[in-house]
Amino acid sequence: MKTLLAFTIATLYGLFLRFVFAFYGSIMEIISISMVVAAPLAIGYLTVTLMGLKKVTNHAAAFFWPWLTCLMLLIVTIMLAVEGAICWVIIFPFFAVGAGFGGLIAYGVLRAREQRSKEENNDVIDDFDRKDGLQVSLILMFPIFLGFLEQDRLLAPAEYRITRQMIVPAEIPAVWSAITSSTSLNPEENQSFFTSFFGLPRHQRTELDTLAVGGRRTAYYERGLYFEETITQLDTHRTMRVSIKADPGNVPPTVLDEHIVIGGRHFKALEDTYVLTPRTDGTCLLELSGRISINTPFNWYSGLWARWVLSDLFDDQLRQIGRRATNR
Repeated sequence: MKTLLAFTIATLYGLFLRFVFAFYGSIMEIISISMVVAAPLAIGYLTVTLMGLKKVTNHAAAFFWPWLTCLMLLIVTIMLAVEGAICWVIIFPFFAVGAGFGGLIAYGVLRAREQRSKEENNDVIDDFDRKDGLQVSLILMFPIFLGFLEQDRLLAPAEYRITRQMIVPAEIPAVWSAITSSTSLNPEENQSFFTSFFGLPRHQRTELDTLAVGGRRTAYYERGLYFEETITQLDTHRTMRVSIKADPGNVPPTVLDEHIVIGGRHFKALEDTYVLTPRTDGTCLLELSGRISINTPFNWYSGLWARWVLSDLFDDQLRQIGRRATNR
């Protein structure tokens, strides 16, 4: 009973932090050191402190028990539509490890207090009492204080390029036509792992008004999602570069997680480039590269996920182009 109560209180505290950061969204960043590092530390600290040394008997327990609090918080926030599944999958390793370190800190504090009690020949106090109440309160308020202090000061925009290649068993003109013509796609053509696993909107069709520099291309996806592209470089049968415009205000709120909306504050798709290279055997080496911008306090981690997800999406797009080129 005590263990369940500890998890419940710590989970409610995590929800409280999430709503505080959302309420003060114009000042406090959810994608921040405050929320991604300080918050889980406090959650882990509270979990182990409430459980006490009778339940948390070693360092491993202190590190891993708070993971269950994080799991409960994940389930509740997804059920309440507070967070999306893809956002949690990306951040959960960070969050759980941070909570584990918070649990280790609490375990060390409890052990130190137990040792002091033994030296003073007092009864061991397993739970935090009034003497420690102020200390715990300060720790629980630390993420909020840090959030007001941090704001967006640690956001650091950085650009990345993702490049994927595929050999298409077709001649250059057929591949070029598959890239540049207006097309409609069957649902079966979408074989992206991330699209299937997270239920992301599937690409339905692409429309091109003019095949020339300045021409407009629009990619339509399920659930009302679309991206407008403008051709900025065109070398027939060789290269096509398009700039991408994604207005986050036009993205339906149920389509993507608010923190990873393309064109939003933290992630922007800037341009895509298609390069076709003829091979001596009559096939074509097709290369698709994308330039993106990421703006978080931990771009090294966000960049890893961006490369992984976009590489999967690019591979799927190359496969679709290859199928259309070989079926003509």
